[in-house]
Amino acid sequence: TASAKGHFSTLWGGPEGDGAGAFAASAMPSSSKAGVGSSVGGSSTSTSAYAAAPAAGAAASSAATPASPSSSSTAGVGEMGRRSTNTAKAFLGMPSPFRTPGKPELVSWKPRIYLVREFLSPQECAALRRMATGPKAMIFSEAKIRDGLKVSDPRWSEAEKRLLLGVETRLGWLLGTPPHPDEVELVGTLTPGTAAASERCHLGLHVDTNGGRQWRYATAVCYLSTPLSGGATCFPLARRAEDEEKPPEDGETDLMEASQRLLDADIDHTDRVLVSRQAEHLTEDAEALVNAGRDQRGVSVPAKEGDVALFWTRRSDGSIDPYSWHGGEAVYGMGSKWTLQKFKEVPMEVRNSPQDLAEFVRKTRRNILEANS
Repeated sequence: TASAKGHFSTLWGGPEGDGAGAFAASAMPSSSKAGVGSSVGGSSTSTSAYAAAPAAGAAASSAATPASPSSSSTAGVGEMGRRSTNTAKAFLGMPSPFRTPGKPELVSWKPRIYLVREFLSPQECAALRRMATGPKAMIFSEAKIRDGLKVSDPRWSEAEKRLLLGVETRLGWLLGTPPHPDEVELVGTLTPGTAAASERCHLGLHVDTNGGRQWRYATAVCYLSTPLSGGATCFPLARRAEDEEKPPEDGETDLMEASQRLLDADIDHTDRVLVSRQAEHLTEDAEALVNAGRDQRGVSVPAKEGDVALFWTRRSDGSIDPYSWHGGEAVYGMGSKWTLQKFKEVPMEVRNSPQDLAEFVRKTRRNILEANS
């Protein structure tokens, strides 16, 4: 929309495309600005520092922004090496990977959840699905297959690198900080269908600091396919934005207290209690959260190809949001669900100060709020 374009033009400088290209170049090592680069992010950068990055100018913009299909772009097909001509042609006609990301729609205040529709085009979703099925994919569990999609991976063609960098860049706009070395790359995930699942959220519920990633503050879930049934991202403790002023429903206060007790005990995944048998005195609390998901309480974001769900794990004071427990709904039947996730982390330079951490998170939350106005 016009308002969203105006907001991002103000933040990143210049018209649509120019600011994006400069921002992408600013997020890369200086040695990589002539092309896509060898890694995502050259140095840790706070929101206050990178907001001015587009001032690098048109030269950086043209270096990072992919050229439109033309005779010059077809000349690059030969540079793709092991990638076939058909694969290269699949990228022709795609929208610019660095276009304005779209208007965020507020879904919930607690936790902060937004939805951006048609963030990715059908062609981009298809390309990312292909890329996520590479030979390096690893089994996460019997219910998921995951693969890290790093921009600097030598298996990518230049067009594929530009696509990944474009996704990283646009998610950086929305979530308030560019890609940096203190966070993991994009993660592609395939969730196969199942004939029956014992629980709606079949892999349990968690907050996104789980797995030893204590500095995550926000997450993007890009949906690369639309399952035939199931596959939503469920937030059993969330409240819809339009219900914010309503009094708590029956049991809602009890759920919040259970959530906080788990977090106070450093439990960030219900499986740690219910499967691994840690902190067994909190079994009832973990079961209460799982049962809330089973009963379809809270908010669910449906998996629709091209859309992206954005949510914050941390509140404005920097603490973990007890409303942010979530899980993936099982995919039912013969279908499957493809996603591309980005786990945004607090840059290293603001981790040592609770005040700096809180201010950083506040800025990221305020940035998308302004884009939504």
